[in-house]
Amino acid sequence: MRWHPAIDEVPASGWPRLGSDFATQLWTRLTKAADPMSARVGGKSLLFSKKTALYWLPVSPWHTRTIGALGGEVGTNEESVSLPDEETVHTAYALLAGKMGLVLWQSISDDFNVTRRHLLMLPVVVRDKKTRAEIAEIGAAAAAYIQDEPGAHLWTPYGGYWIESIDNRLASPTFDIACGMLLETLGMADRWDELQAWYWRTMKTTGERNGTERGLTPPTRTIKGGNRRHRRVARLG
Repeated sequence: MRWHPAIDEVPASGWPRLGSDFATQLWTRLTKAADPMSARVGGKSLLFSKKTALYWLPVSPWHTRTIGALGGEVGTNEESVSLPDEETVHTAYALLAGKMGLVLWQSISDDFNVTRRHLLMLPVVVRDKKTRAEIAEIGAAAAAYIQDEPGAHLWTPYGGYWIESIDNRLASPTFDIACGMLLETLGMADRWDELQAWYWRTMKTTGERNGTERGLTPPTRTIKGGNRRHRRVARLG
């Protein structure tokens, strides 16, 4: 049996599952230096996320698509959080899309389902204005790169649909800079290796689903038989 210092419960989630002295210290200091995201009803600055996660927390500052058999966009398995401004969106994106986000989310979740409720529990809005602005700038740069990088857009065939998701790992070096800045703010700059170890102990590696493609636009082939465009013409005819 291992004992760790007592920390506060997370509302509606219970005690975080941390498992090491480093993780406990990081969570404790982070809750004193940053706040959870605060949702705004009708806010125009949105942070999106797919509803499941394996390798990284699937957040993005833009909507990701689900394409039906006839080529049009259909309802998607996506969550969104309305936030006060773009700075908050990019700050959250910079920290949640990298190693920090995955380990924090795993501490309060079931390791698979990504819910809006859990996203709003994570303390990633840094209180220090200067640091928050610098982290937001990093998040904006990462978002610009990911949005225009074909290899970062995954199209996975599932249940007769092409489901788009974002491979945030392609911007890992940029997200690592944001994580490093946060650790420095917390007085833990010399403990980067411990964050890395925590991440590699918890992330899951199962490989991509068969048939997954990458690109800025949806694949033009149907998942089961024929070209989607031909099927649309046949149906309209």
